[in-house]
Amino acid sequence: DLERKYWKTRPYDSPVYGADVSGSLFDENSKQWNLGHLGTFQDLLEQEYGVVIEGVNTPYLYFGMELFPGTSRGCEAFLWHKVALNSPTVLKDNGIPFSRVTQEAGKFM
Repeated sequence: DLERKYWKTRPYDSPVYGADVSGSLFDENSKQWNLGHLGTFQDLLEQEYGVVIEGVNTPYLYFGMELFPGTSRGCEAFLWHKVALNSPTVLKDNGIPFSRVTQEAGKFM
């Protein structure tokens, strides 16, 4: 089963982390759910005034994950504004309820 294989190998692979990487994974001509063209007033900054503010009116990519022990000690709400990936086994062992969801090809979650 793919999920089991993922969680067996996950602890041994070094996670990749990328933050504030300017760009989008959407094709420039994509009309649906294109984070580069949401049709908001922020798009007008570039269209009308030529103003580009990276991460504000252009998309930023955030990918991967890793926990930062030094940073987490300095912030009580560290995981509140970070993403953490925990194995269902860890959640179960600590009595934390959870659900499983399968993302199908072409579906947004």
